[in-house]
Amino acid sequence: MKNNYFLIALVATVLMFTRTNAQVWEAVGPATGVSAGGAGRLNLLCDYQNNLVVGYYDAAAAKG
Repeated sequence: MKNNYFLIALVATVLMFTRTNAQVWEAVGPATGVSAGGAGRLNLLCDYQNNLVVGYYDAAAAKG
C-alpha cells in the first residue's frame, strides 16, 4: 500500500513539472539559410548511421 502512494506521488510530480512540446518545433543551432516563415511536410528520421535528419517544405522560399 505504501508503494502505491509513492507511485501516485511520483506520477503526480512528473505530470506537474514536466513540460511537453507536442507538435511544437524548437529552434536549435544557427538559423543561417533557414526561413522563419511557415513550413510544411515536416519529417524527422534517423539514417543508417544514427544521424537525425530533418526534412521540410519552406513555404516562404517555395522550395524544400
